[in-house]
Amino acid sequence: MPSPTGGAGASATATLCVNSAGYAWLYTNRTNTVTDKKDDGYAARVYVYWAQQYAGAIAVDETSNAGSVRLRWESGAGTSYRWTEVFVCMGYARPEDYNGRCDSVVYNS
Repeated sequence: MPSPTGGAGASATATLCVNSAGYAWLYTNRTNTVTDKKDDGYAARVYVYWAQQYAGAIAVDETSNAGSVRLRWESGAGTSYRWTEVFVCMGYARPEDYNGRCDSVVYNS
């Protein structure tokens, strides 16, 4: 994800699971992290789209933190709307803003 001030802004990795009942979670046996890569005043935030709505920010990393921040999330219930997606955003942007400051990390349909 590029920084609004130019250059690399953030990266995120996530492994997403969704079962047949529509229950979704980030797979805990894999590394799920977000890393802010630039001291530009724009923190990296992670959101999850599930059951036709956004959850989060589920994690925030600013370059003042050492290393990456782990992502942890589970839906807590099932849904008939199976589309689930993880986004990384810069600053206070949210995926539904459609302003170019968010990028999809992983999705499951």
